[in-house]
Amino acid sequence: MTLATCDGKRNAIRAESIIAHPPMARSLSEHDRHRRWIARELHDDVCQRLSILALKIGQARGDSGDKRLLEIQQYCAKLACDVQALSNGLHSSTLEHLGIKAGLDRLCRDFAAHHDVKVSFYPENIPRAVHKDLELGLYRIAQEALQNAGKHSRSEDFSVTLRGSDEELQLEIRDWGVGFNPNDATRDGLGLISMRERALLMSGFFSMESKENWGTKITACVPMRRGRRDCLRPVGVSSDGSEAD
Repeated sequence: MTLATCDGKRNAIRAESIIAHPPMARSLSEHDRHRRWIARELHDDVCQRLSILALKIGQARGDSGDKRLLEIQQYCAKLACDVQALSNGLHSSTLEHLGIKAGLDRLCRDFAAHHDVKVSFYPENIPRAVHKDLELGLYRIAQEALQNAGKHSRSEDFSVTLRGSDEELQLEIRDWGVGFNPNDATRDGLGLISMRERALLMSGFFSMESKENWGTKITACVPMRRGRRDCLRPVGVSSDGSEAD
C-alpha cells in the first residue's frame, strides 16, 4: 500500500468521523453566526454613527473653511468606509441575497481593489439554485485562499474559477507566486485546516498543489446533493492518488 493510499484512507476515515461526530460542524456554524452578528452590528450601528458624526462635523464647519474640521470630517468618512469593508468581509450581503456567483464576483473585485492586484473570476455553468450551506462554505474557502495568497504568494495575478454541473461544484483558486512545499503547509497559520474541514463537511474534497516559482492552486469540489463522497483526498495529493506536481 502506497503512502498516498494510506493518507487517502486516513482522510476518508477522518471525514466519516466528522460526519458521525458534528462538533466541528457546530463550531464552524457558530463561527459563521458570530460573524453575521458582528457584521450587522458594524453596519447598522458603528457605520451609521460614523456617518452621522461626519455629517455633524460638516455642519459645524459650515462655510468657515476650517481645514482641521475638514480633515476630521474626511477621516470619519474614510473610517466609515473601512468599517463597511470590514463588515462585508465578515458577512457578504451580496452572497446572502444574490447567490454564490455574485458573491464571488464581489469578493474578487473587493480583494483586487484593496490589494491593488488583478483577480480574474471565471464562472462556468453555475446552477441557478445552490444550497445556502454550499454557497457559504465555498465562499469561505475562496475568501481564506485569497487572503492566504495575498499574504504569502507575492503574486499580483490571481484567478478564481467556479465550475458547475448537475452533480457538483468545483472551486479553484490560483496564484502565480513564489509557491511553497505542501509538506510544510499544514500549520494553522495558512488556514488550510479550516478550508479542508469546510470541504469535508460539505461531503466534498479539498486539494492543494504548490511548487516553488510555480505558484499555488487550491481546489474544492462538493456535490450538489448531500451525501458522503468517496473522492476525498488529502492536501498535496492529486485525484489519481499520486503526489501533486
